[in-house]
Amino acid sequence: MASDEKYVAGIFGGAIAIISIWGLMRSNKKIIAGSEGMGYKVYSDGSVGASINVNGEKVWVLLKEGNHYEGKGYVVSFPIFNDIDMYKKLVKFSGGNKDSLPRLIEIYNEDYQEGDEYLIISVEEYIEGLEN
Repeated sequence: MASDEKYVAGIFGGAIAIISIWGLMRSNKKIIAGSEGMGYKVYSDGSVGASINVNGEKVWVLLKEGNHYEGKGYVVSFPIFNDIDMYKKLVKFSGGNKDSLPRLIEIYNEDYQEGDEYLIISVEEYIEGLEN
């Protein structure tokens, strides 16, 4: 195997490992509202995940403020097709609606650290906020 092929295989294997570890860390959370297709998920602990469009790739963020149409959040899925350093970074997104995902606006130089605050809300409050 050529060194370039080993490098690519190593990166791919590392990405799979990171995705697997992240999945294990999240396994205690149950989705109680929303879905992959709706662009948001409210988890049993009150946290909210939102999907955003980054150069045509769907990336999931854990909301810090706002909603799944416009806000800020920490990137919690590992971007596979984008060569942008954004995993665990705080990002700003905007321009979403019921028909399309919001787009990445800005990446801040702030990494998520265990214990950082993120949006905690009840399903009722989240849904009500979308309707207003």
